[in-house]
Amino acid sequence: MKSPEFGIHHKMVFSGQDALINYFNPESHPPIPLVEIPNDLNPYCEDRVRVFGKIMSATPLANVKCLPAYHMLEQALKAGKLANIERIYESSSGNTAFSLTVIARALGIDDVNIFVSSSISPEKLAFLKLLGITVIVNQEPMCPDPEDPESGINKAKNYAMQFQGYCPSQYDNPMNPDAHYRWTGPQIFWQLDGNLQIYAATLGTTGTILGSGRFLKEHLPNLKVVGVASAEDKVRLGPRSKNSLKEIGFPWQEFVDVVVEVEDKEAYELSLKLFQRGFMAGPSSGFNLAGLYRYIEGIKRDGSLDSFRNSSGEIVCVCIFPDGPLPYLNSYQTNVSSELMSKVLNEHLLKSELLKAEILTDRGLYPANVFELLQSDRNVEIWDIRKEIDYERFRIQGAKRIDVELIESMTDEKIGYLTRENIYVIVVDCGLADFSYSGVLASMIFRKGINAFYMIGGMDDWSKAGFPVDRGYFK
Repeated sequence: MKSPEFGIHHKMVFSGQDALINYFNPESHPPIPLVEIPNDLNPYCEDRVRVFGKIMSATPLANVKCLPAYHMLEQALKAGKLANIERIYESSSGNTAFSLTVIARALGIDDVNIFVSSSISPEKLAFLKLLGITVIVNQEPMCPDPEDPESGINKAKNYAMQFQGYCPSQYDNPMNPDAHYRWTGPQIFWQLDGNLQIYAATLGTTGTILGSGRFLKEHLPNLKVVGVASAEDKVRLGPRSKNSLKEIGFPWQEFVDVVVEVEDKEAYELSLKLFQRGFMAGPSSGFNLAGLYRYIEGIKRDGSLDSFRNSSGEIVCVCIFPDGPLPYLNSYQTNVSSELMSKVLNEHLLKSELLKAEILTDRGLYPANVFELLQSDRNVEIWDIRKEIDYERFRIQGAKRIDVELIESMTDEKIGYLTRENIYVIVVDCGLADFSYSGVLASMIFRKGINAFYMIGGMDDWSKAGFPVDRGYFK
């Protein structure tokens, strides 16, 4: 095959008013990288099976949907479908929404409306909110039906007609798979010089596997295409279940030889292992690779593995890595064993809950006020929360040193004596930190009914004012 023009000689500088849209154009870029999986993550390396990941996070928008989003809008523009259009409607789980939004804005369409399933993950919803688009949560039908008017897919189409918008309709727009027929498939074929025996991709909208699979099968008739589906009906990621694939309007079955189902946990854990080795590979990447491995295990078990070997005795596989892990950080916490993640030493120092607390500014006292209070006949306790070494150097006369953690964990029962004896508590820190721990802690125990204050400026301002201190063994 003649080397295609993939922008290899382009200087990768995009300027002028059309800089962004030119940057999004796949023709302006070299091929998306293919990276071989290291042996320790490839359980079939001793069987001379080689596996390459197609790193779609290397696209301008860091996900596989960058290509069809560009192609759908570009072709709609050429066909005049975007003339006088002021808004876009689409149903999406995240990546298409992001890609369509920024590409539409580059074309002058700022109003983007995205229908999302009510089962969308919190981090994906937060990501969409950052885009400044209109997010419409939809209660998807329990039983998927391509004709159901209550589905987000059909609502997006109907809203576009009703409110004079445009719906790219990624689930049945032929430009979705055509983008991968035009770019993804040819790139893979050219990068491997046609040496490919097994190809695996997600069954989501099926655009990727349909377009690239069709191109690759046209040039490699013996290629086996593995479609990877979710084993769970709850659609939270790109891969769909066999049941929810009923909503898809593309003839993907014509170019997929086998469908393999994968559980969420397996996908997340495998993608995490990839990420820890440097692959920007999110959960969908884990799905694809796990599905590919299941297929390889099946043909190895039935004795047909050797029939796939090329003239060199190897079996070369490509697996699509649709996006990276960053949009799914919270989901990893619930889907991955803690043993696979880093241990955090001294985690208590992060004070995550403490930092969320609100400081009550009316509970702050200046050193002069504190000194005056100490000279009165009131019952006052000074709680010094500095490190022990700082406390020993100098402290307010009669101050107690108390660990921050102790104050945070104080129950009503432990601090009940403070209210019974009408004690004034003044929490003191050094006063030099960017964040007033004394302010937060005083506010925290004040909310428990304690007459608590914090000293503004801490021990630094106390010393500058010349108020008396007790000194320890460091003088």
